[in-house]
Amino acid sequence: MAKRLNAIFNVIDAISEKTSKIVSLLIFVVMVITTVEVVGRYVFNHPTSWAWPINRQLFGVFILFAGIYAMSKEDHIKVEILYDHFSPKMKKNRKVDCHGNLSLFHGRVGLARIQNGLEFTDCQREAYWSVPHSSLSP
Repeated sequence: MAKRLNAIFNVIDAISEKTSKIVSLLIFVVMVITTVEVVGRYVFNHPTSWAWPINRQLFGVFILFAGIYAMSKEDHIKVEILYDHFSPKMKKNRKVDCHGNLSLFHGRVGLARIQNGLEFTDCQREAYWSVPHSSLSP
């Protein structure tokens, strides 16, 4: 059982490391979007309506994957006063609990994003079809 559990942890750690390194590049996308917003707002007096929501979502994804990466490298903040006194079996159980809870949290966040995306698509579709489209309109 322990070998199987370690194999699962190794796969999870490998996946989290690769995806976290890719997602870490999002911070540069956030910087570019922020620069575009600042230049548009203060130089051209033409702010964007999309920069803040996009930055907020990208930074949220960035933080989620940063937490996964830190947890896989065991660099996350933990209450060492308690954790150091745990037996190796108890430490492994806590690790399983953390991975399980993190997976449930990410699944719920992903589901919420899908639901929000579908609602947005429905709103866009309604808005498109509710306005009369004619090539003869001025």
